[in-house]
Amino acid sequence: MRKTFGIGLLAVCLVFAGLGFAVQAKTYDFEGRTVRIVTHDMTKDGLWGDPASRAHFEEVERRFNAKIEIVAMHYDDGSIIEDLQQGLLAGTADGVYYVKVGEAYQYANEGFFAPLTDLDIEPGLFEQYIDPELLTYRGEKYFFSPTTANVTQLATRGRAQQPDFEGIIWNKTKFEELGLPNLYELVENGEWTWDKFKEIAVAATRDTDGDGETDLWGYAPYASPWGFPRAHNWLITNGADVTRVDEDGRVVFALDEPAALEALNFYQELELLGVVYTDQPGYQAIVNDKVVMAICRPWTLYIIEDFEDDLGYVPIPKGPRMDEYVAPSVSGGLYAMAIPATTKEDPAALVALAQALHYDSREYLDFDSVDMLYEDSWGMIVRDYESLQWLIHGVMNTKILKYEVPEFIGTDFFNTWNEYNVRILEGESPASVVASFKDAAQAKLDEMFNQ
Repeated sequence: MRKTFGIGLLAVCLVFAGLGFAVQAKTYDFEGRTVRIVTHDMTKDGLWGDPASRAHFEEVERRFNAKIEIVAMHYDDGSIIEDLQQGLLAGTADGVYYVKVGEAYQYANEGFFAPLTDLDIEPGLFEQYIDPELLTYRGEKYFFSPTTANVTQLATRGRAQQPDFEGIIWNKTKFEELGLPNLYELVENGEWTWDKFKEIAVAATRDTDGDGETDLWGYAPYASPWGFPRAHNWLITNGADVTRVDEDGRVVFALDEPAALEALNFYQELELLGVVYTDQPGYQAIVNDKVVMAICRPWTLYIIEDFEDDLGYVPIPKGPRMDEYVAPSVSGGLYAMAIPATTKEDPAALVALAQALHYDSREYLDFDSVDMLYEDSWGMIVRDYESLQWLIHGVMNTKILKYEVPEFIGTDFFNTWNEYNVRILEGESPASVVASFKDAAQAKLDEMFNQ
């Protein structure tokens, strides 16, 4: 039976209790002009649809003397960047745009965005938990308020769907039936390691009906049928990265360094052992009884919340070079906001307006009570308190690969089953595969950073 948590309303009361003592952030006068905010699939009704949120929306419009137009587009189909590019060419692009940071670095390099480096911007809620360098490119800050829509969902008691880190859902019912160890005990004892993960995945993989074919696998990646090989999980949980900055300040390719090759070898080993199920995304595979573990992102919990087997959530296991559990993510999945380079408005005013509208300010939220906000948001989609604790741990311990997108290393290695992934998963030495594109990747990095 699913446990419920009676602390949610108290949590929200505590989070908002101090608002009367907050110093009101600086307000700007837009003199009645319309400000467009182009979002990733977030409509006005979707984010500010309840009466209290609508009142907040109208109050921000009144305070800033602005008419706010919310324009919902989809980032992944190119609509947002196309809209921005057309406006830039016409010299009319203005307002605020949601962008995926990892892909938007290239657009910053091409002059799409107004630099924000010299502005006195109050850090947003999630800037407490990510490397601030993620919001910069070549020393200039271009992005602000990461995962902004999530802040609004938290503030309005909506269902928080981001940040897009990854962890493991495990079928506690099947674990008990198969005599597998309790993952909570392994995590708490510091024994939840790659080796233990592999051991369990091998033990769980089996022919359940005696027809000579595997019917149950150890685990499924997050979204294999869509691409997404997710090698980044193993890199991050072993303290590895795609690039590093050397002693001369150059950005250099790092996938051939020992920690990275250990991760890629482990990624390959799991595939060759036959314990990986890739015909369905992890959240589908777990509820279709194909796997005992699935790598998932928080938003997928809402899809599987009614599954009848008992489910738990733990972090992805740690590699041999790590002594802590972290929540892997990539900059290509990190949403933040940016301002077009052709803006006629004061960028500081646009930032202040956007942050006020999305509650992303200490004026509206107690930034030290994020755990209580998430307890309220996620408390009813998990089956036990351990799951809730480890989900919240993921928020506060997210580690993000910064330059994994092809614009920086010349390959879509991290997001498709491309040539390099296929070669690794078919058994070629990861060191050999990485060596075959290292020079091209370094040339790309030199072009983007070292000239």
